[in-house]
Amino acid sequence: MEEAVAINPLGAALGAVVEGVDLARPLGARLASALRAALWEWGVLFFPGQSLEEAALEAFLAHFAPPAPEPFAYAASRDRPAAVTADMGPTRCATAVWHIDTTFVAAPPRYTALHAVEVPPFGGDTCFVSLTAAYDALSTPLRRLAESLWADHSAAATLDRLGLAPRQAPPRATHPLVRRHPETGRRALWFSEAGIVAFGALSPLESEHLIGLLREHLKSPDLQVRWRWRAGDVALWDNAAVAHYAVPDYPGRRIIRRVVSAGEAPLSPAEGGS
Repeated sequence: MEEAVAINPLGAALGAVVEGVDLARPLGARLASALRAALWEWGVLFFPGQSLEEAALEAFLAHFAPPAPEPFAYAASRDRPAAVTADMGPTRCATAVWHIDTTFVAAPPRYTALHAVEVPPFGGDTCFVSLTAAYDALSTPLRRLAESLWADHSAAATLDRLGLAPRQAPPRATHPLVRRHPETGRRALWFSEAGIVAFGALSPLESEHLIGLLREHLKSPDLQVRWRWRAGDVALWDNAAVAHYAVPDYPGRRIIRRVVSAGEAPLSPAEGGS
């Protein structure tokens, strides 16, 4: 890695700030490899003060996985994956839950990159939680229960928060509650409050209470980092190991450019090996 590049951890559970990288320029193979290793170690990387065009953000993400269309962040007029610049406006509370991007499809996006275009004078932070640390923090009995469960994910709740009426049945998918990381092999509590509606092996009442318990579990500050955006900042995170929460406590506009990558079907610990 280039000598001027520094990777500075933000917390014990996750998060690191990368200094000395200009994302508007192509990354060399050595630097790209080092950043991939850092991302798998820290879950989310922050690159302050970047000046990027849309194509450069997509090119940056392509070092990790191919940029891909995604239902809630895609320009339909484009014939290729596209970053989208969005002001959440009145629907900003739609992402004010702990969530993993687009879990209601068979192969959810693996990585998400955000580039802050315009930020409010205060507020509008994004919080991130380590799902690997969340798994590690469970008691042994709860780990065993979680590893035995598959969760039903639906787009219905997200569509409702966005104020969108589905024209047909919202898409659904079933994924393991504990996911094995494709590169590190670590186990993550793959919980998304925005996506999970039930656990197939549990009754509706049991599902409701377990969802509430896991939601409370992710609220521990020990598992989190919080990023205060400045114009130009870029964040990149690994959806196999990290969930996030967009805090809707800001006046005016908050405009963020967003692009996601292709993903793969999550594997349970049994499917991913011992």
